[in-house]
Amino acid sequence: MKYLLFDLKHLSQGNIVEVRLTGTECDVMLVNYTNLSNYKNGRRVKYYGGHYKQSPVKIPIPHYDHWYVIVANGNVKASVSVIKF
Repeated sequence: MKYLLFDLKHLSQGNIVEVRLTGTECDVMLVNYTNLSNYKNGRRVKYYGGHYKQSPVKIPIPHYDHWYVIVANGNVKASVSVIKF
């Protein structure tokens, strides 16, 4: 399984993750450490995000945690930034 992974470190609710995509449509998932581990091991994953055809993708941080962005199922280049409030 090929995917791009971005470690966002600890973020609080109120911040927004902005993912800029170049290439084909793909899945963008905001996950915590537990769900990242589940994803890597082929288990069920709870995530925020979805399947996107256009960029940029903006996903609000739902609560304080250590967050990661997974970009998968597409031939894409991606960059991730955090909009802090």
